[in-house]
Amino acid sequence: NSPFNSSDESGGELPFWQQQAFIDQLLAAGRWLLVLLVAWLLWRKAVRPQLTRRAEAMKAVQQQAQAREEVEDAVEVRLSKDEQLQQRRANQRLGA
Repeated sequence: NSPFNSSDESGGELPFWQQQAFIDQLLAAGRWLLVLLVAWLLWRKAVRPQLTRRAEAMKAVQQQAQAREEVEDAVEVRLSKDEQLQQRRANQRLGA
């Protein structure tokens, strides 16, 4: 007379999302995700802008040096014959 009192053997086991081992794994994964998120934010907001500014500064310095070289190459000094003669004499005096 006891058909309503059935004993279920698997009734004591919890679903996997309620087990402590699963919760511990989720917490560990969450910590690593938080670390990765902070590292990504630091990269986006601090490191990458510094690298781009440094690259832009290097590019500007190279462009200035190139412009300076072009200006120096464009300027050509021509001495008259008298000035050339004076230059040679001055060099001879220094060399002697």
